[in-house]
Amino acid sequence: MKNQPKTDSLIVIPIYNEQKYILNVLREVRKYSSDDLVVINDGSTDESKNIVEEIASCSKIKGKLIIINHLENEGYGKSLIDGIKFAQNNNYRYLLTLDCDEQHEPELIPQFFKEIKTEKFDIVSGSRYLSPQMKF
Repeated sequence: MKNQPKTDSLIVIPIYNEQKYILNVLREVRKYSSDDLVVINDGSTDESKNIVEEIASCSKIKGKLIIINHLENEGYGKSLIDGIKFAQNNNYRYLLTLDCDEQHEPELIPQFFKEIKTEKFDIVSGSRYLSPQMKF
């Protein structure tokens, strides 16, 4: 029998050369969610991998943080597939993906999980282009 996660929700953050953003993104995510996090490092050639490993080992970010490292860049799609497979293999019921370029709003994580947990939907998707607060 597979281990049951402590939470039914998982947040997957694919990264590739995100040393500039990763620490802040993880801090922001933790402000709004204690759900398990998986960071998928897609063969970064900058310090992203080292930063995430240091964060995980030093518990700078509260909560469970799992790291999946690709040895080389396999592409964003492969990172998402690996995140989905991880969620399935570890019996998570809900999955949220979040990019690491600070264009998503971590404060909306609770709202996304609230909507999907109503079980009226199979998929909940957001777009910064639909936000009334975004003025270009």
